[in-house]
Amino acid sequence: MLTGNLDECTSQPCKHDGVCVDGVNTFTCLCEVGWTGRRCGQNIDECLDEPCLNGGHCQDGINSYTCICTEGWEGLDCDVNTDDCAKDPCQNGAECHDGLNSYTCECTYGWEGLNCDINIDDCESDPCQHDGVCLDGLNRYTCQCIGGWQGNNCENDIDECSSNPCSNQGVCINNINHYTCQCTDGWTGSNCETDIDECSSHPCNNDGECRNELNGYSCECTEGWSGTHCEIRSACALEPCSNGGSCVEEASGYTCSCGTDFTGTNCEAVYCALPGMAQSAYIKKENS
Repeated sequence: MLTGNLDECTSQPCKHDGVCVDGVNTFTCLCEVGWTGRRCGQNIDECLDEPCLNGGHCQDGINSYTCICTEGWEGLDCDVNTDDCAKDPCQNGAECHDGLNSYTCECTYGWEGLNCDINIDDCESDPCQHDGVCLDGLNRYTCQCIGGWQGNNCENDIDECSSNPCSNQGVCINNINHYTCQCTDGWTGSNCETDIDECSSHPCNNDGECRNELNGYSCECTEGWSGTHCEIRSACALEPCSNGGSCVEEASGYTCSCGTDFTGTNCEAVYCALPGMAQSAYIKKENS
């Protein structure tokens, strides 16, 4: 007795949604993508071809794989260098250069540090001289100079004599943050502006009046006194001329100007005319 062909697919031998094709005393499984084996029970290992690059670790899936990339790489097969500059790590206008799991910042002038976030201390070299105080700026510095100094680095001594402060031909001597005036004779004061009062020491004696002059003085003596300081008693003050004679002061002493009837050093003698003699001839007679 003849019997029909037995359908081997009735028992659904194909796994994982494989399609069973009946044959003569056999069957064939048409597997879904990702599966293999007679009954489609074996997962195809997509990692066998080592698709993950640059040290990435492959994890097999169902008709797929996943690459676990090492640092610095990304993409399906870890073939894309991660752009470490994507997050804009460089500050203050710096240019970012991507590397392998790294980046480099090309800083603008005045900045330093990994991310160019540190202001370079331009005062580190102590550029300010003569105790000037350095103030750091951006790619620059400023020196606050102490009195008497100027210049970018406080290197120049200020010439306090440049304004010609000394009066009356005084000589200016420049010093640090000040000047000194060497005054000519007769002047004093910080700027030689004051006439020295030579009368302040009261040089005139015997009530003489002192007249202050430039770098000197003169004494106006009272009657009966003479000399630079009115220290000489006048010869005429003792009234040496007799009989109405007038006393005349001279450098060597005095002379008496006598009347017509008297003569002598002090007008002490009387002139007597002799008979028969010229009018100019007299006999000296002591005045009693």
